[in-house]
Amino acid sequence: MEMTEREQVIAELRYLKRDCLEGSATDQTIDKAIALLEGQTPKTMTLEEAKAYLASDDQDKKPLWVQWATSSVKGGWVLSHAVEDLMRRYESIYQARWVLWTQKPSDEQKEAVSWKM
Repeated sequence: MEMTEREQVIAELRYLKRDCLEGSATDQTIDKAIALLEGQTPKTMTLEEAKAYLASDDQDKKPLWVQWATSSVKGGWVLSHAVEDLMRRYESIYQARWVLWTQKPSDEQKEAVSWKM
């Protein structure tokens, strides 16, 4: 599988890091950059993570990306109140018919979802 641009940048940063003095400012900056980039990698949420997202007191909850197992139903960004509604209606089929993503996934990532039937 071909690496995404983000994955390639992370790999290059890890390569550069090997030449840095451990604990140096450059070493720490590379660690921060890697952490930021890895934090932006889209991933599907487990049911527990989705519930924790809803239970959070954060007033500025970021939107999540919803993906449905059938291609006839379009996925897209959903706000927290819509996530609450989805969970109320469809929690029993979470990860079997729909999932939530932390970021918008690529087409390859969407195709790689392993649906739990």
